[in-house]
Amino acid sequence: MLYILFGIVFLLPLCNAWECEYGEINVWIKLHEDVGWRETPVEDITLKVHEPFEVKIEVRIKKECHLDLHLYEPGATPAFEIIDGPSRMDEDIHKENAPAGQTYTYNWVIRSTENWAGGTAPLNFYAQFTKTMSDACAIDKTILLAYISSEEWNGDANGGGGDENGGGGIPGFETGFLLAAVGMSFVLIRRKTKK
Repeated sequence: MLYILFGIVFLLPLCNAWECEYGEINVWIKLHEDVGWRETPVEDITLKVHEPFEVKIEVRIKKECHLDLHLYEPGATPAFEIIDGPSRMDEDIHKENAPAGQTYTYNWVIRSTENWAGGTAPLNFYAQFTKTMSDACAIDKTILLAYISSEEWNGDANGGGGDENGGGGIPGFETGFLLAAVGMSFVLIRRKTKK
């Protein structure tokens, strides 16, 4: 049995693209200060210790198959922890007999840990589309490569006061409020000068 499992792993074609004949995968990341989603891979960013970010994975099934998907870290020491989401790190999400044309969307809230402070750490995902034991396709990608600074995130950077989980308030709220106040001031000054 063990030989069969090793044979399957080594015979699976690893796709260099984000799709294969059975499915297509799109992955986005949103840092706490981002307004919109970033396409992956996201590289050359710095996260503070416990700074949260979001991961969204959308899987579109092209041909009926079984789907297995998980987030993982290649190292033994965890650089990230999942705060909220449909699975834990390295835990499979399994869809049996996923029909062609079906789209699945998964969202996680993740944060960096102090274990990799001062170092660069990757976050990966792995998806396997399986029709039969000998007919499968795997996609294995790094979606985030981040330097984790030794500074502790307390939620004050564009995000409010923070809470016990290191999470902030509404991202960008202070900036939006400031822009609205400046805009209102400009309108009032302009009205006074017209009189």
